[in-house]
Amino acid sequence: MIVDRAESSKTKLYCPKCNYTFDSDEGRVEKAYLKLLVEYDRKGLSIKEKYKPVGTEAIARSLEEVKQEVSRQKIEYESLKPAIKKILGDRKAYLVSYRFLPEQIPEDGPRVTEVLDGKYGLWIESNFFRRFFKFQSTAVSEILKGKNVVLVAPTGSGKTEAFAIPAFIKAREYAVKTDFHNIRGQKTFALFVYPTKALARDQKPRLERLAEGLGVTVAVFDGDTKRAERERLCDNPPDALITNFDIIHVHLALNSRYSRLFKTAKMIVVDEVHNYIGSFGSHIHYIIKRLERFTGPLQIVASSATVYNPREFCEKLFDRRFEVVEETEGRHGDTHFIIEYPSIVSGRVYRTQALKEMTQNHYKVLAFSNGHIDAELLLRYARKERINAEIHRAGLLREFREDVERKFKEGKIDAIIATPTLELGIDIGHVDAIISDLVNVTRLTQRAGRAGRRGQESIILLVLREDDPISGYYRNHPDDYYADVAACYVDPSNPIVREQQILSAICDRPIGYGEGLYDEEAIEKLAKEGKAEVVSRRVYPTKKARKSAIESNIRGSGRTIEIFCEGKSIGFREAAIGISELHPNAVYMHGGDNYLSRELKCVGEKWVAYMEKLPRDHPYFTKSLGTVIPTVTRVNETRQAYGLKISFCNLTINKIVYGYIQNKIGEEGKGKQSMLENPIEYEYETKGFVFRAPPPSRIFDEKTWDRHLLEEEVLAGSFHATEHVMIEGSNMITGGGAADMGGVSMGTTGMIFVYDGTEGGNGASKLLYDRLEEAFKRGKKILEECPCQNESGCPRCTYSYQCGNNNKILHKLGALEVFEKVLSNEQSEPDFSLRDKTIV
Repeated sequence: MIVDRAESSKTKLYCPKCNYTFDSDEGRVEKAYLKLLVEYDRKGLSIKEKYKPVGTEAIARSLEEVKQEVSRQKIEYESLKPAIKKILGDRKAYLVSYRFLPEQIPEDGPRVTEVLDGKYGLWIESNFFRRFFKFQSTAVSEILKGKNVVLVAPTGSGKTEAFAIPAFIKAREYAVKTDFHNIRGQKTFALFVYPTKALARDQKPRLERLAEGLGVTVAVFDGDTKRAERERLCDNPPDALITNFDIIHVHLALNSRYSRLFKTAKMIVVDEVHNYIGSFGSHIHYIIKRLERFTGPLQIVASSATVYNPREFCEKLFDRRFEVVEETEGRHGDTHFIIEYPSIVSGRVYRTQALKEMTQNHYKVLAFSNGHIDAELLLRYARKERINAEIHRAGLLREFREDVERKFKEGKIDAIIATPTLELGIDIGHVDAIISDLVNVTRLTQRAGRAGRRGQESIILLVLREDDPISGYYRNHPDDYYADVAACYVDPSNPIVREQQILSAICDRPIGYGEGLYDEEAIEKLAKEGKAEVVSRRVYPTKKARKSAIESNIRGSGRTIEIFCEGKSIGFREAAIGISELHPNAVYMHGGDNYLSRELKCVGEKWVAYMEKLPRDHPYFTKSLGTVIPTVTRVNETRQAYGLKISFCNLTINKIVYGYIQNKIGEEGKGKQSMLENPIEYEYETKGFVFRAPPPSRIFDEKTWDRHLLEEEVLAGSFHATEHVMIEGSNMITGGGAADMGGVSMGTTGMIFVYDGTEGGNGASKLLYDRLEEAFKRGKKILEECPCQNESGCPRCTYSYQCGNNNKILHKLGALEVFEKVLSNEQSEPDFSLRDKTIV
């Protein structure tokens, strides 16, 4: 197959075997190629060579190649079930990788009674299991010694028993001791903290079964706990309390009667600790410090299935030393692990077709999307294919989500389309297969742990994106996907979070001079705002302070946008993100429904968006257009990466949304562009790094660009493409951190900023800053290996789905030369005085 781009708006395809030429005005070669295949079939022409390469890439692997890939795993292709064979042999996608993981179980350890003496060990052996797994026995022993432990083991391997058994034994021994000495009566010893109320309540029966025989009481206290139950808990505290950090934060700040339940704790168990990254983790860092003002030093046990850097992360998050107990083998049945790259359909269409294939073959499926818009669109596609599926994501009412879980458990629906809300260990019953949008291997492992937990054979299907640099890279380097295990990140120095939490600490109990949380600069600022007053070197809250403290959102930082429809609040979005989704005339998808934003405005310190409901089958969605103006307020540190001097800084980001594109669903990239009458602006403080890229020169010597372009446009386009590849390609380096970052290239200056997309900072850009050498090497490979011939590149190399400028002014060859110069150690350092038109 020969591809010729003789005309800027046409793609010419020619097959020498059948002497057939076909012109297409499709934007992508693959889509044009699909049309050619349809023409082949319609005209009855030979299609023997249908799947020949386009450019330098094959559209799909031949059946023989698929069989060879399967045989490398010592599996006979013909022995596979029909659904698995259909997915592996699908001609609309390129099989990137197939791995077979045989049934696994963690390594056996000692008898329970060898680890636990007396009645505790005997009861567990009689009612649960006779033998610990090795990692469980190690964890139990370390926790009983009073050590801070981070426990890392696959989903379904028995982590809960490993941390709950020693926690309950310690709680029981403490209760006996305090009752014997008649010291203040019964009180809560252990807090079990979960990231969501749903997961906490799902775990309660499991914890209660363990607690009962160990002589310990367990209860739940969260936002759904009724008033009468809260009063009962205060009058008769349980030994162990299941809760969340939101509740601890609010009731400490209120200094409520219920806060006594937390103030007596001696141990805190933090399950699914990998959720506490970014600004959320910064809040948790301070909430622990606030709690310890009452409890004294806490023993902390953290648990996760997916922490690559457990000791480093937990020590930064909780500010103390940790012991690591790790298990790599999880309990699951035979697993078929498949990675596919969509070639002639979009990733969303391919995921829909795979979902249909699996459900028709009676698999119970969880299909994961990384964002709420993709999940809503995938649900629309599934409904068109008559797939019996529902959606589950954050922002929907708890009753709605619980109803979806119940329907799946009872077999009333075949599939759930979910955002990461179902990555956690909520029991939704029998799951046979996982379909996932692109995430790092660490997150995929977490998702995969939901399937095959009853020992049944399962399928894990990762679908790469058809228009994405990192997907193109993994298509060519699948082994790197498995090696790119994610690191968790947190930035406790986030100044916005620190200020909010110091205000809350003052509300908990006045802060004295010299306390660890005393911050003179933050306290002076709070006093000027009328939220604090200093009397005799002690800081007290004002009436205004407590209201501000309890309204702060610990799952983000900065202000939020409250969303209204027909006079009722239907949700919130962080303002730094929300102005791009809720600007006037934006289509906002929520719970399977569509809304049109009529107005977005700032009222005092609050942002509000007023929505109008659209038909469920509304055929359009929108993408914002905007720009960003960064200002360096302080340089925190500087280092060399090859010849570049790179500075990590405090930044002020001025974000401006000036327009939007209206796309028809299924026809992305062809939408109509509109300008807002009044652009939306939002300014916030964050952190990031800056460097000055060396300018390309060879492209100007060789005149390798269209003559209608000015040299300034080529130069700006080269830097703009460099910025895109740096961030999109960094997902390999930061474990998905690209979604939490933004970037700006400053016109022709070469100045490139990469920053945290969260107010105050979240740690993602610092993770990339520390690993830039690897990012430069892989960025060069992305550009070199992409077969496109476009001057601006394509979605698989230079384009960014986050680009606020609709991927305008990009130059692929110029960007490649920039990467080559960086890797050859050309010297360059930033100049903060340079100002030019920004390109995001």
